[in-house]
Amino acid sequence: MPTTKPLAPKRSYLRPPERRRQLLDATTAVVRRDGLTALTMVAVAAEAGVSRRLVYNHFPDLATLARTFVADRLMTFMADTESEFNSEARSRSAAARSIFVRLSAVPAEDRLLLRTLLVGAGPVELNGIQELIEERMQERWRRMPTDAPDDPLLDARVLIAGQIALTIADLVDRGRLTAEQADRLVREGASLLAK
Repeated sequence: MPTTKPLAPKRSYLRPPERRRQLLDATTAVVRRDGLTALTMVAVAAEAGVSRRLVYNHFPDLATLARTFVADRLMTFMADTESEFNSEARSRSAAARSIFVRLSAVPAEDRLLLRTLLVGAGPVELNGIQELIEERMQERWRRMPTDAPDDPLLDARVLIAGQIALTIADLVDRGRLTAEQADRLVREGASLLAK
C-alpha cells in the first residue's frame, strides 16, 4: 500500500502590511541570531515559515529587503533625535549628551547594526543606506552653532563621536561602565564635536 505524505499545515492569510511586518520580524530574528552578513531570502523564508516565493512577492530582491529592514530599525531612531538639532540655542555638547541618552535606550542589536553600517562592514546591498545615515548625521551637526563653522574635520568628528557613543552604550549594557562614568565619557566625547 502506498504511503502518503502528510499535508503541511496551511499558512494563514495575512494582509500585505501584516505579511511584510511578519517578514521584517523574521529578518530581525535572522540578523540577531546570525548577523547581517547571513541575511538571505532563504533564511528569512525559513524563519517566517513561508516559501521563498512569498518573500519575493513582498521584496523583489535582497537589496530591497535589506534596505527596508534597516530603514525600519534605524530611521525611527534618526527621526526621534531630530528635535535635538532643531534648537539654535542648543550647544553641540548638550545635543550630544541628549542623543547619547536616547541611544542608550536603543536595543543593543540596533546599535550593532548602526555600528556595522558606520564602519562600512555591511553587505553591499546596504551601501546606499550607509551613505544616507552618514550624510544625515553630518548634516545635522553642521546646523549646530559652533565657533568653527568651516571645520574640515567635522564630518570625521561626527562619525568618530557616533562610534564612541555606541561603544559607551554597549559598555553600560555589559556592566563595564556605570551611568556616572558613561556620562563623564559622553561629555568628553561631546567636546570632540564642540570645536
